[in-house]
Amino acid sequence: MSRKMTVVLSMAALLLVVIGYLIGQDDGEEQADNDTEFSADDGEDGGQVDFDGDVGVSTSHPLAQEVGEEVLQDGGNAVDAAIAISLALGVVEPFGSGIGGGGAMLILDDPSETPHYYDYREMSPSVENNEDVINFAGTPGFLKGMDQIHEDHGSLDMERLVNPSIELAEEGFDVDPMLANRLFYAGTLEDPDGRIDQSAAEPFYPNDRPIREGEPLEQPDLAETLTHLRDHGFEEFYTGQLASEIAAEDTSSITEEDLAAYEVLDEEEPASGEFYGHQVYSSAPPTSGVTFIQMLQMAEQLQVGDVEPDSASFAHLFTEIKKQAYSDRLSEIGDPSHTDINTNELTSEEWTNQLANEINSSQVSMGMDQLDAPAEINDHSNTTHIVVVDDEGRMVSATNTLSNFFGSGQMTEAGFFLNNQMSNFAESETSPNAYEPHKRARSFIAPSIIISDDQQEVMGIGSPGGRRIPQILSQVIINTERFNDIDEAMEYPRFVHEEDDITEEDQIQMEGSWGDDESRAELQEYGYNTIENEDTSVFFGGIIDLTVNHEEGTVESAEDQRRVLD
Repeated sequence: MSRKMTVVLSMAALLLVVIGYLIGQDDGEEQADNDTEFSADDGEDGGQVDFDGDVGVSTSHPLAQEVGEEVLQDGGNAVDAAIAISLALGVVEPFGSGIGGGGAMLILDDPSETPHYYDYREMSPSVENNEDVINFAGTPGFLKGMDQIHEDHGSLDMERLVNPSIELAEEGFDVDPMLANRLFYAGTLEDPDGRIDQSAAEPFYPNDRPIREGEPLEQPDLAETLTHLRDHGFEEFYTGQLASEIAAEDTSSITEEDLAAYEVLDEEEPASGEFYGHQVYSSAPPTSGVTFIQMLQMAEQLQVGDVEPDSASFAHLFTEIKKQAYSDRLSEIGDPSHTDINTNELTSEEWTNQLANEINSSQVSMGMDQLDAPAEINDHSNTTHIVVVDDEGRMVSATNTLSNFFGSGQMTEAGFFLNNQMSNFAESETSPNAYEPHKRARSFIAPSIIISDDQQEVMGIGSPGGRRIPQILSQVIINTERFNDIDEAMEYPRFVHEEDDITEEDQIQMEGSWGDDESRAELQEYGYNTIENEDTSVFFGGIIDLTVNHEEGTVESAEDQRRVLD
C-alpha cells in the first residue's frame, strides 16, 4: 500500500531521500514526519522559492540513493546529484541503464520558466541499411549527455561525481533480489536463447552460474573504464582509446566516425501542454512526451475524470484515447533532426480536440495501427527514472535506458552492456521513424515535470513500462486530478490496453483488484478480451515521483510498490 512521505530538512539537518522503486527492492526505511519550514513567495508573480536547505531524491536503488545524498550534502546541486546517481545506477542496476545507453533529462530552475531539455538517446550508425544493424547497438549518448549537462549546469567537479561509481564497481556490493532475478532469467544456461552470453559476462556468472542474492559483485573491467573516463574525460569514449575499443566490438556496427559524430540535442524545448490548468512538460520527439500530453488533454476534453475509475466506461474511453494518441504517434513522431515536426501543434487544444472527436463512447474502434517497430512489438519494460530537488528548488526529472533489459545482452570488454535501440526503428520506409544513418529512433520514455496553475506545486515523474509508459503515467495523473491525492492515485489498481500479437484482438489487461465482475462483463460486451495479469512487479510500471508543495512547505513522494521484488 502506498504511503505519503513528508520530507523535512533544515540547512543544518541531514538530507532525507525519498525513494520510489522502479525495478528494485524497498529498503523499508522509515521517513521523517516533522514539519518543514519554507520561505516562499505567494506564487502570484512566479517568484522563486527559497528552499532554505530542503532537498529530495527519488530513485530506484538504495545505493544510488546514498550517492545522491552525499553529493547534495557536499554542496552539489540537483544536476550534480542526478549525474552521480545515473552513473551509479549503471553499476548497481546494469540491466536498466548504463554508459552503453542513453536517455533524456528535464531541468527546471524555477516554476515560472520552461525546463531545459536534453536528449542523449542513442543514434544510428552510418550503415545505410537497417537490416544490417537492427539487432545491434546505436551510438551511446549517455556519457556525452552527462558531460554536456554537467558543463551547462553542474557545480562540483566531474571527478567527485564519478568516484562513487568507481568505488561500487571496484569494491563491489551485495546483489539484491532484482538483479539476481534478472541475471537468472537472462542467461543462456537457463535459456539457450537467453539475452546474455554467460561466457562473456563472467562477473555476473561466476563458475558459469548466475550470481545469487546476497553475494558480492565486483566489476573490475567497468571500474577500470570509469577510472579511465574520470582521468581522461568523457570525450575519451567518443574520440579516444575507448572509441577504438567500442568500434572493434564484434556485436557493434558502430564506427569510430559514428562515435565522433554523436551530438546531444540541447536546443529543442520540451513538449508542453495544459491539463486542467496545470502546465505539463515532457520529453520532446522522438520520445513519447507528446503522446502522454495528448492522452491527458483528450481525457480532460472528454471529461473522463468524471467517470468511475473502475467502470467499463472509463476503461473503454481511456483505451480509445490511447488508441488515438498511439496512432497519431506513428504518423507524426520521428527525429526532429530528420523530420519536420511541429511539437506545439501536436499538443495544441485544436489538435487533441480533433483526435478526441474521433472517439465513440459506445463502440470499439478497429483498424488503428498502434505499433510499428520490432522493439515495440516484442516489448520489454525496462528503464530507470530519477527525480531530484536541491536546496535552491531546482528539479531534475530524467529517464535513462539501454532499451531492452541488458540492452543487446552483449557485454563489452570494457565491462558494460551496449544498448539495442536500433530495433526501435519502424519497418515501414515511409514512416517518420524509418531508419536513416545518424538518426534517433522513437521510444516510449516520457520524463516529465508538471507545474500547478498557481506555480506552488511542482511534480517530477516518470516510469518504466516500455510501450505502456504513456498509459501508466496518464492514468495516474488523471486519477491524481480526480482524487486530489497522488498517494491514492498511485495505489489505485491499473489496467492497460494491449493488442494480441497474433490475432490483434483488443485486450484489457488489469491488475486483479481492478473493477468487479460486472465491469469485466461489460468490457467483454464492448468486445474486449479481459485478462487479469498478476505480473504487477514489471508490467504495470513502477513510478518514480517527487512533488514540491511550496505553499504547504513539503517535499513528498508516493511509493509505487509494483516494482518491489520480494
